[in-house]
Order: sequence, then structure tokens, then C-alpha cells
Amino acid sequence: MAVSSSSQAGLDTFEKLEIEYEHAYGNNPLKKACVEKAIPLLPRGGRVLDVGCGTGKPVAEMLSLAGHEVLGVDISPRMVHHASARVKGSFIVADILTYEPEGEFAAIFIMFSLLQLTSYAEFHDVMFRYAKHVQPNGYLVFGTVPADNYVKNGEDYDATGTYAVNYPVPFMGVPESNLVFSNEGLVRFVSSLGFRVVRNDLGIFKPDDKRCEPEHQQYLVAQRVGDGQVRRPQPDPTR
Repeated sequence: MAVSSSSQAGLDTFEKLEIEYEHAYGNNPLKKACVEKAIPLLPRGGRVLDVGCGTGKPVAEMLSLAGHEVLGVDISPRMVHHASARVKGSFIVADILTYEPEGEFAAIFIMFSLLQLTSYAEFHDVMFRYAKHVQPNGYLVFGTVPADNYVKNGEDYDATGTYAVNYPVPFMGVPESNLVFSNEGLVRFVSSLGFRVVRNDLGIFKPDDKRCEPEHQQYLVAQRVGDGQVRRPQPDPTR
């Protein structure tokens, strides 16, 4: 399977961490609360996609236990092995940057799986592609690290103040180059897709690992507005 440089970095990281990542991050009350709040919004038994599903815990597991038809995608074969063994659903190994889902979903969850992208153009392309697979009135649920708490110099943002590329953010005790959005920048980006933001929650989580510092996190839930066309998000990377 040919993969992009961003995906290769993610593969290298998570194949090494494997279950260690779940031990540190699997019991995240902020992430669990986000999923718990999203579940009542979805139709019973709805089809949901977990992009960058990891070991399946907690997101895919919570959705499956709530009666939803879960499809999980991750680039790490080891992560997918764990998810398949422990969570009811379908799990496949694929590069989430190039994967093209089939059909539509009641919700698509993208939880911290796009942080390691090396360009805004990649992020723009991926989000646009997945958003088009959210069914009318369905939901996009996104988890990330808000740039507001890490980017200290305003000049490190793009011209619109939306995002910063290759910005060092601690992960498992080591600075990792991340693509990070300002709180309001992410809201603007998702809204420009033709989605209505219904929740935007911020909080601090301390992973269960002595190497990790407390992390600022952002959880956004947005609804596709009716059967309107999904729009090309802004800012446009070609301008």
C-alpha cells in the first residue's frame, strides 16, 4: 500500500505505540463526553465511520454499544487487529488520506487523526472528501488540539489566522510537528463546508502516562444543513 509522507509518519508512530497509546488516551473523559453527546443526535442503527479508529476504544466501541453500524479505518495493521478483535463492527487497513468511503453515513468521526498532516492542502482535500459522505442532516464530529493554547506568535498562522503548519505540540512527551487550527478558525472552516456547528467544547486532559503533560483539546460537532451541497471549504489552499 503506497502512503503519503504524512501517513507514513502516523504509521511509524502508532505501529510502535500500539496498545500503549490506548492505555494513555483510551480513558479520556472529554472524548467520551463528546461521543456521548453525539449519539442521541443520530438515527437508531445509523451507519457511522470512524476515521483513524486506532484500537477502536473508546469511539468505535461506544458507537457500537449504542447500536450503530460501525466502520473503522486506520493505517496501522496492529491497531486494526485490536479493533477487530474487541469491537463489533467492520475495520479495515487503509491510508485515511486517500481512502474513499462508499455511500453515506449518519456521522463521520475524525478524532485527532489529522494532526500529523504536513500541509493545509492535504487537510483541505481530506475534510472536503469525507464531508461529502455525510448524509443530509448527518453529523461531522471532529477532535483536535486548538492552536490558541500552543501557537504563541501570531505570525506563525496563515494570512487568515486560521491554522499553523508544522507546529511543535507535545505528544507522549515528545514535540511532534502538527497542523493546528485556532478555535474560531476551525469553526469557520467547518461552517464553510455547509455544516452548522452545534457543539464546540474545549477542555484539558491529562493522559495516563508520566511522560505526558496536560493537553488542551477541542471537540466540534457539526450538522450538514439539509440536503444542500457540501461546499469547497475556505480558506482555499490554491489562493
